[in-house]
Amino acid sequence: MRHLILSLFIACAPAFAVAERADYRVIPQPKSVQVDDSQTFTLQPGMGIAFDASDPELSRNAHFLRTWIQQLTGVQLAMTPNDKKAAVRLVIGLDAPVIEDLVGVVLPVVVMVVMMVMVVVLLVLVMIMMVMLVLLILVMIMMMMVLVLLVLVMIVMVMLVLLLILLIMVMMVLMVRLGGQLLQGLLQGVGALDGLQ
Repeated sequence: MRHLILSLFIACAPAFAVAERADYRVIPQPKSVQVDDSQTFTLQPGMGIAFDASDPELSRNAHFLRTWIQQLTGVQLAMTPNDKKAAVRLVIGLDAPVIEDLVGVVLPVVVMVVMMVMVVVLLVLVMIMMVMLVLLILVMIMMMMVLVLLVLVMIVMVMLVLLLILLIMVMMVLMVRLGGQLLQGLLQGVGALDGLQ
């Protein structure tokens, strides 16, 4: 037997009657019955009972329900097949308008949660990109510092080479002078030896 969900909210009979609990001893007996006392209403003549007209078993149950309500309360309900806005709805399984109502409530919440997750992911990606940009800037600054250090080392090396060249020139000048004085002293010594002979 198919799972039958009877979503029926009956709380009050006519205005002068006292509200009674319904007796759910029906044949065939539903697998489950859900009663929601938080959403009550008064049955009024002409209110509709909605059901899937293509299902003969459900149609038979809807007619039985209409007769049962009329016998208990005196209120004549109309048969309104496939009316999703009817006051009383008989549904089977997942084709229930209750599920459609649930989707109408749950779907926006799911969409909002997904959007919030997307915003958080986007913010995390932006933060990661900013950190990477800062790291790139730091690497560029370090490379520039290394480049400046290399230029300074080259300048120092050029200055050392120039200083070495200057030192060599000074030594050559000193050697030439010393050599000239030695040569002059030698020539004077040779001249003095020649004079002695």
